[in-house]
Amino acid sequence: MKFNHQLDRTQDIEDIRLKVVSYIRKAEYKKAYKYLQKISPKYPKSYYIASMLATLNAEDSFVLSDKEMQRDFDKAAKKLRVLLYSIRGASPRLRGRNINEYYWFSQQHKKQYDLGMKEIANKNLGGNYPAGVGAANHAYKLKLKGQLARSKKWAAISEKCWKTFFDKVDANYHDAWFWYALSLGLQGKTEESEKAMIHSAKLGKLNVKTYPAFKKLRRMLG
Repeated sequence: MKFNHQLDRTQDIEDIRLKVVSYIRKAEYKKAYKYLQKISPKYPKSYYIASMLATLNAEDSFVLSDKEMQRDFDKAAKKLRVLLYSIRGASPRLRGRNINEYYWFSQQHKKQYDLGMKEIANKNLGGNYPAGVGAANHAYKLKLKGQLARSKKWAAISEKCWKTFFDKVDANYHDAWFWYALSLGLQGKTEESEKAMIHSAKLGKLNVKTYPAFKKLRRMLG
């Protein structure tokens, strides 16, 4: 498939992107996916829409069972990997987003962290987001391996990324606070972690006690 990267620089696609962002910030991933499905026939050469469709159908898989989540992650990673072959010419923001999502769904968390650090080195403080997610999940993997000292070290790195992200980029994104809660919990900062979860739930208008992703997060920290 040959994409028209200039199309993704038009106001039409920017308006679509902003609408999708409004859904994501309310954790309404399925609504965002259905919206893009509906309009995608009108923009068959939009790399942005193809990329978002590849991710959004699996974006809320964290609320599923481990087996179901792995199934959805594998599908998303496969689609994103194919899209990487057509990434040349895409805007820096879209290119970075697609690579970040590929690392996330393929669960290459150390590479996700490295991607974020490269963006930070290029004066893009938004890189603290992939760096924070990558470091927190890398820390969790180390915990599962019993490497607790290294896990806490990486969790502290993630915490630092999130503090910069909140201070310099965006303090009102529920997903960032979710991963911040993981970074705190992996360091044994249980009370602070719970507060971060509550704040994440408030921002996303979610129930911190019953929403499946928070239940899973608490199991990860147990």
